[in-house]
Amino acid sequence: MARQCTNCGVQNDDSTVFCTNCGTPLQEPAQAPQPQNKLDEILAKLKLTRPQAKKYGIIAIAAIAVIIVAVILINVIFPGPKAVVKRFLNAVEKGNAKTVVNCMPSFIWEDEDEKEEMIEELEETYEDYEIESVEYEIKEVKKLSNKDQKYYEEIFEYYEDINDEFDADKVTGFRKAEVKIVVETDDGKIRETVDFILIKYKGQWKIFNTGGLF
Repeated sequence: MARQCTNCGVQNDDSTVFCTNCGTPLQEPAQAPQPQNKLDEILAKLKLTRPQAKKYGIIAIAAIAVIIVAVILINVIFPGPKAVVKRFLNAVEKGNAKTVVNCMPSFIWEDEDEKEEMIEELEETYEDYEIESVEYEIKEVKKLSNKDQKYYEEIFEYYEDINDEFDADKVTGFRKAEVKIVVETDDGKIRETVDFILIKYKGQWKIFNTGGLF
């Protein structure tokens, strides 16, 4: 790097100690500060200081925390297919007929009275069977085949005919959950592997078919 004389302004060779024009002692060329480590190098490229980086880091952590909380709330309010199956089976074990029914789409009942009748019938059934425990393993959750999906779409056309409030266009997703279940009652154990059919209706996953087990 050439050295410029501070007295006369003449450019001198970088190895020159005194100006060749006026003899003034030349200063060492200014050196750019070297990064202390890789972090300082990155910060230098971003034109940030360590205090600034610390401040932005806290903001980033806070933003990530908000995102995590939002995801948890969404999963609680709008659970996915697997979570709905778990909620359903846990409710069966506890004999909570109301939760069981709420895991199903509302359009399968003509009105609230019919829904309440279903809840009462389930409560009586659970009392008769005296379910002691329900163990389950969700083996797989996958999309329906085109053939199966078409079959259920035809069923929904039927529901549109009998229920004016049902809109088949609001069904926007189909899933099949393969579940291995062991139900223990006072009469013994029932072991089955069943396919739960779930649909996404009005933005929420619901169980439409329980494979005939419940």
